[in-house]
Amino acid sequence: MPQDVEADTSPFTVDRTLSVPLNVQLRGQIEYGIACGELPPGARLPSVRDLVAQTGVAHVTVAHVYKDLAARGLIVTLAGRGTFVADPSSQGQCRTSRRCAVR
Repeated sequence: MPQDVEADTSPFTVDRTLSVPLNVQLRGQIEYGIACGELPPGARLPSVRDLVAQTGVAHVTVAHVYKDLAARGLIVTLAGRGTFVADPSSQGQCRTSRRCAVR
């Protein structure tokens, strides 16, 4: 279960002048933050609504980025609690547990 870990979740940004799609930019920033430890396991990420407000990216795009990251096991979304960086040490448990598959 994720703990509310304080992390530097300073506003994510996108550059509309680049030829890189906005979803790729956003996903890349989150992946990089996780890989570098700037977003440690258990760190709370902004809600979809907050990330839309920060970046100006469409709601459906932000939701798709979060869905993709969750499918890859990088983040978890808990209803009523928020979205958090996944704990890699608990990934094996979720693959074998029916309870985790319902997330």
